[in-house]
Amino acid sequence: MISVISSMIRGMLYLCIATLLFSSCSLLGLEEEEEETSTSSNSASTGSCRGRSGGVKDSSASLPNLKLPYPTGKSHVVGQGWGGDFTHYREGREHAIDFRMAEGVDTISAVGPGRVIAVKEDSNTNCITAGIPLSACTDAANYVYVDHGKGYLGRYVHFCQNCVAVNPGDVLTGGNYNLGYAGNTGYSGRPHLHFEMFDFEENCSVKYKLEGISGESYTAGQSYSSTNTASENWNDSNLSKYTGKVFSARGIELTSEIPWYAQVGESLPIAGKITDGKPAVTVFLIPDSLGNVRISGSIQTKTATNGTFNFTYQVPSVSPGLYRLGISSSSGTSWGYTKAPLFLIY
Repeated sequence: MISVISSMIRGMLYLCIATLLFSSCSLLGLEEEEEETSTSSNSASTGSCRGRSGGVKDSSASLPNLKLPYPTGKSHVVGQGWGGDFTHYREGREHAIDFRMAEGVDTISAVGPGRVIAVKEDSNTNCITAGIPLSACTDAANYVYVDHGKGYLGRYVHFCQNCVAVNPGDVLTGGNYNLGYAGNTGYSGRPHLHFEMFDFEENCSVKYKLEGISGESYTAGQSYSSTNTASENWNDSNLSKYTGKVFSARGIELTSEIPWYAQVGESLPIAGKITDGKPAVTVFLIPDSLGNVRISGSIQTKTATNGTFNFTYQVPSVSPGLYRLGISSSSGTSWGYTKAPLFLIY
C-alpha cells in the first residue's frame, strides 16, 4: 500500500510539473521550486561536484556566524530544504535551501562577508513559462557566487534580470552585504532565492549553519526571520584557494595553494605531484564557457622530477574577466574537463 501511495504522489508531482499547477503541488506539500541544474559546458552556473573523498564537509566551525540571506527584520518562507525530494536530493547538491521571495522587490543579502567570484544578470528567461525542458535550460538562471573564506563559497541563484548589485571582485564587508533582488529566472516555478554553500576543493555542497541553526532544521513551509545586519568585516587573508584534489581527475594533486583571484603578470605557486605516472604537468586557461580550446599564450608545461613539480606560473596578458584554470598531467591540445575551477583575472 505504501509503495502504491508513493507512486501516486510521484505521479501527481510529475503532473504538477507538466501542467504547471503549482498550487496543486503546494496542497500536496510538495516543493514547487526548482534551481538551475545545468551541467553543460556553459558558464559558472554549473554546480558539478568533483567527488567527495572524506564524506560531507561542514563549514559551521570555520564560518560560525553566517546569517540568513536577507536583511535583518525580514522574514521569508522556506520552499524546499536540505535533501528536498523535488530537486535537493542529488549527490553533491543536497544542502540547498529555497526561500520564497517577491520578484524585483525582496533584497538578497550575503550570509556573511566575502569577495564576489562570479555574476550573471543578463537573463530574462524562465524556462518553465517558455516551455524549455530542464535538460535544455542550461544558462538561464542569474546568480552570484561569493567566496566567504576558509575554503567555502556561497551560491545565490535566480536573480531578476539586471538586478544584481555587485561585480566580480567586489568586497562584501561590514555595512553592505547587498547582492541584489530576487527573481524567477532559470528553471523556477515561482520567484525565490536558491542558496547553498560549496567547498573549493571538491565543489560539492557542504553543511552550514544560518543564525546558529543547522541548515537541516530549516523546514519547508516555515517562515524564518533574519538578524543579518551585515556587521562583520572581510579580510583578504581569508580568501579561499585551490589545493589538494581540485585537479585529481587530471592526474594532479596539489600541495601549493592557488588563489582564484589574480592580477595579470602575477606569479602563482604550482607545486604537487602527478598521480597517473605521466612525465609532465601543464597549466593553462580556458574560457569560462569551457569547451576544449586552451587560450593561446596561457599554456606552460613543466617536466616533473620523480613525479613531483614545483614552479611558478605567470598569469598571462589576457583581458580581465572570468576564466577557468586548467592543470593537467596531459600535454594534449584539448581540454574537455568540464569541472575546471573558476579563475578571475583583474
